[in-house]
Amino acid sequence: MDSQKLKFMMSIQNEIDKLKVTLGETDPVVVDLVRQFSFLSGSELNNDIKDPDSLDLLPPIKTDTEAIRGHLGIKGAISINYDFIKTERVKSQLIKDNLKMENSRLDILIESETDRFHDFCVNAFFQIEELINYFFGTKYLFDDVKLMLRSKNPDKIYNQEHLSEINTADKLFIFEGLFYYNQYDSTGKKKYYESIINLIRDVRNESSHRCNIIERAEENIDSEYKRLKSKIYNYKLRNPNSFYEKTPEERTIERNGKILHFIKEKNYNLVRDTINDIASKIEIELAKT
Repeated sequence: MDSQKLKFMMSIQNEIDKLKVTLGETDPVVVDLVRQFSFLSGSELNNDIKDPDSLDLLPPIKTDTEAIRGHLGIKGAISINYDFIKTERVKSQLIKDNLKMENSRLDILIESETDRFHDFCVNAFFQIEELINYFFGTKYLFDDVKLMLRSKNPDKIYNQEHLSEINTADKLFIFEGLFYYNQYDSTGKKKYYESIINLIRDVRNESSHRCNIIERAEENIDSEYKRLKSKIYNYKLRNPNSFYEKTPEERTIERNGKILHFIKEKNYNLVRDTINDIASKIEIELAKT
């Protein structure tokens, strides 16, 4: 078997292996693809071809690849329960974005796993935005939302007339303040809170190309981030009652360091769990009204 055919078949096998992990080996789609691939590798790849540099002479392989793409295109299943959403337009949009998110995880047309994770986060954040807009639009009058914003940012002017005109970052800030920041453990000690929501947003705000650049620059970004954390740690040891004010450059270093680790981990379940937690908190809160 020549190297090009071997490489091509290995790429298909790799995608099937990913499906086995995601869907399970007994899933009908996986079983069917394994059967097709087994037949293809046993009957076609051992045949001689006139031009080993051309994939055009391998129609069965192309057909098999299209079958995989077709399966992936329809295989994404809803991973978040949006039954509590009462507005049909919002519910429909959330379901569409959720399916797009799950399909991007399985899309073999996207060769880079970092690109897949980027697309996954893009569609994840669409859901987060929709959920938060739905929450504030359902739970509060618009003037009450502006009052909350002013209490958090007294120096900022809010003259918008509609909820959709409010900056997403501002709505996220008051939403996290309502549900996440002031959490305590069993001893009454305040918990440290790492905003996964903002990490998802940061990845959404980057292009997939930029995410790949960040990943490739791992060593430099990570070393700068570690130096910054050490500097802040030593400052707090010397000044336990003081707040360390980061410079704009240091905030960029911190942001890139956190994004890097988030991208490197590619924790799809963490992203899903974050959306599910937001949806659950909103469902419980709206049930009180």
